[in-house]
Amino acid sequence: MQDEERCSLTLYSAGGLFRWVHNGFLSDKEVAEKADRKALARREVERAGRRAEGLARFSMLNEFSLDR
Repeated sequence: MQDEERCSLTLYSAGGLFRWVHNGFLSDKEVAEKADRKALARREVERAGRRAEGLARFSMLNEFSLDR
């Protein structure tokens, strides 16, 4: 519509901050030093899931209607 005005805002946050919070305010190195093999394997599965979830948040071109 001609009367519409659209704006966009892009923000950045370092992934390390999110990992630090997810680790209970410990670094990945500190967690790895304390965890056993089973816990480390579980963390890798969770990490892959979080990555897929983050990528799924991006819009795809086919989701937009190009008819104006």
